[in-house]
Amino acid sequence: MWDSPKKPNHKRGSSLVEFALVGSFMFIPILAGLVTVGISLVISQQVQNLNGNAGQMFSGGTDFTQSINVGILEKLSGNLDLTGSGNALVILSEIDGNTSTPNLCSNQVLVGSGAGTSRFCQKVGSSATTAFTALNLGITTDSSGNSVSTGTLQVGQVSYLAETFYNNSAYAWAGQSGIYIFTAF
Repeated sequence: MWDSPKKPNHKRGSSLVEFALVGSFMFIPILAGLVTVGISLVISQQVQNLNGNAGQMFSGGTDFTQSINVGILEKLSGNLDLTGSGNALVILSEIDGNTSTPNLCSNQVLVGSGAGTSRFCQKVGSSATTAFTALNLGITTDSSGNSVSTGTLQVGQVSYLAETFYNNSAYAWAGQSGIYIFTAF
C-alpha cells in the first residue's frame, strides 16, 4: 500500500473556536429568552395565586377595610409589592341580584396602588359612596357556589369577583401593559 505523506495539523482547535462563535450568536440569545419567559411565568403564577387568595378571603367575609386584613394580603402577595407604592392592584367586587337593578355591584374594595380599573363594575357618578353597576357580567354563581351562565343574578344570588393587575414594564410584552387576571366566586 501506498502511504501519503503526513501533513502537519494546523487546524487543531478550530472546531472549538467555531462552536464558541456560533454559540455566542445562537445559544446566548436562546438562553436569555428562556430566562425571560420563565421569570414571566413565575410572576404570572404569583399574580394568579394572589388573585385566588384575595377572592376566597373576600367571598368568605374578610373585611379589607381593616388594615390587619390588608396586611395579610400584602404578605400573601410576596414580591409583587401590593403596598401603597407598589405595582399591584386587587379589585374585589360583590355583585348582588335584587329586584330593582340586576347585577348591582353593591360593594367594591381596592387593595394596592397599581394602575387598573374593574372590567366588570364601574362607579356611577364621582362620589365614593355612589352605587356601582355591573357591566357585562356573564359569570354568576347560584346559592351553592356553582357556576351559572345566565348573565343576570336572581334575587338573593351573590357573586364575588376578584381582579388583579400587575403593571411592570419589565414583564410587559406583545403589546400588554402587564398581567391581568380575574376570578368569579
